[in-house]
Amino acid sequence: MPKRRCVFTPSLKVEFPFLRDSDEIGKVLCIVCKSVFSIENGGRSDITQHVKQKKHLLAVSSSSSNKVTNFFTNVQSTNESKCIAVEEGLFGYHTIIHNHSFRSMDCSTSIIKKIYEKKFSCARTKCESIIVNVIAPFAIQQMLDELKSVKFLTIMVDTSNHKNLKLVPILIRNISGIGCAAHILHNAMHSSADILPTDIELIINKIFQYFHIYTVRIEKLKDFCDFVSIEYKNILGSVKTRWLSLQPAVSRIIDLYPALKSYFMSQEKCPTVLRTFFNDPISMAWLYFVQSQLKVVCDTIKRIEGDHISAGEVYEEIEVLCGKIKNRKNQHFFTSELAQLISDLDKNKLYSEKKFIEITDEFYDTFLSYVEKWGYHFEPLKVFRWIQVLDFPIWSDIQESFKYIIKNNPTLKFDEDELFDEFNHVINVMKVKMQNWKNEYSMAIPGTNASVERVFSITNVLWTDEKNRFLVDTIRSIIIVKQHFKNVSCTELHTFLLEHPQLLKLITSSEKYEKSNSEDISEQSSSK
Repeated sequence: MPKRRCVFTPSLKVEFPFLRDSDEIGKVLCIVCKSVFSIENGGRSDITQHVKQKKHLLAVSSSSSNKVTNFFTNVQSTNESKCIAVEEGLFGYHTIIHNHSFRSMDCSTSIIKKIYEKKFSCARTKCESIIVNVIAPFAIQQMLDELKSVKFLTIMVDTSNHKNLKLVPILIRNISGIGCAAHILHNAMHSSADILPTDIELIINKIFQYFHIYTVRIEKLKDFCDFVSIEYKNILGSVKTRWLSLQPAVSRIIDLYPALKSYFMSQEKCPTVLRTFFNDPISMAWLYFVQSQLKVVCDTIKRIEGDHISAGEVYEEIEVLCGKIKNRKNQHFFTSELAQLISDLDKNKLYSEKKFIEITDEFYDTFLSYVEKWGYHFEPLKVFRWIQVLDFPIWSDIQESFKYIIKNNPTLKFDEDELFDEFNHVINVMKVKMQNWKNEYSMAIPGTNASVERVFSITNVLWTDEKNRFLVDTIRSIIIVKQHFKNVSCTELHTFLLEHPQLLKLITSSEKYEKSNSEDISEQSSSK
């Protein structure tokens, strides 16, 4: 009979208070020696063996002795120490903004000491402590202070995985769930493309995979480019989840099409799907068609993924895009190159122009129906158009707006008599004051969750296989600082630090080496 797996029971937690649950099932974290070990097989006996190990005994011995920080003294800031504190804080900030490792500061500190300032000291431990326990808490406090004066806000949440960890970033924007417009348009384009007889996305990625790691193939392709008098450019791939990446990839294939066709037709063992694609006379037409649709859709996605756009403005962008798509369908719009190509194919009886129009009409219908089905969340927000001050509002606009607010916030109370009087007062002075009032509520309703998804991108750039020992709290602090100061350059931070002496005091103090109360010491140490 197999032995039952041991777990970290509540009684073991009481008996061994220096142990914490690990992120890995069946393992625990020792906060004394920072080791993660398994207790699945022996339970209490595994813990007993661990506490007898040399690493654990040395950690216990060092923790019982005086801390290094106890020997530090709080010295009054002098001009010299102030300048050094600014330099150390600046280099800490420079390290994370440019995605350098904290370990690199060991070498940088030695160089700075050797060439410039002998008292400069900002190696990996100090650099990390400045970010985690000085700048990040300051950024959080600044955000909390700003929120006190905000009347309307939105909390945006999304989830993703980083190996065995679940990431849940929470972003606050200065009221209701309305979906992500960028995803809606992306999925609409993806669904519409499935109508086409040629899978353009598959072709793009197949060509990219064929060349991207094969130098010999690329050199041969360059010869074909020279032969047809085309400048060679790198083949681009696309990311399946983001159609924004497909637009430049399609354009690149169109630029290199004559050379690519000659290359693959000359290969004895050409991939079947690519041979079929380049043999088909209509293939180039579908590339042109998809390129044209991608341009209009991706331009809209780029606008609605901006940080300074409200859900009401997103609704207008979607409405304008749908109008453009309808016009393309009704007027059978094709670019000059595509129209000439379809006409030549029809005259030569290689492909029917009528059939091409039928397929493209179905493409447009699929796109519009998808947006209509999933974009209905944004339609109620058109009542806030007047907030953009495109024209003078009328009283009925205000009534529709507060009806929507009350519907989504039943506890709010409005006095319509006072509101009407205030509305008329606003009309009288709006030419002078309206710039300070507009968009306060509508900007609180985000058009997309792109801001949250950027957190995942930042995490993947930071937390690589080469830097896999980051603590979660360190990653969290880096992201907070990068986001809060995203418009502050390194040289501008130098001035900022000089204007905030409390930060300089913490940088020179030993307090920055103490663990912050908010740090979850149970997080597994996962290279700086």
